[in-house]
Amino acid sequence: MFLVGYSVGATLAWKCSEFGLCDGVIGCYGSRIRDYLEIVPKCPVLLIFAEQEPSFDLHDLVLRPEQQKNTSVVILAGEHGFCDRFSCHYNAESFIKAQMLTNTFIEEIKKRN
Repeated sequence: MFLVGYSVGATLAWKCSEFGLCDGVIGCYGSRIRDYLEIVPKCPVLLIFAEQEPSFDLHDLVLRPEQQKNTSVVILAGEHGFCDRFSCHYNAESFIKAQMLTNTFIEEIKKRN
């Protein structure tokens, strides 16, 4: 079972990762993750951010070593909401990259299990 969230949903998915109740967590542009940096994921996590995040500086998002073992962070071109086709911030190229990263992440975990 994989948990996928966007924006606030990504932050909620990040929070759920500390319980190990799913095989993996994918979070897209969860800017509030910065408020929950004490969480240590118990399952693999893929975090995808937009390079132009208006609400915080991505360079301030520093994961502790124990979080880095289970967490991959990817920054793609665009702004918050780049995966939403109905958003003015939609970025087709980054959306395709995010989809490919997500598919690869899921396939790698499925191979391990």
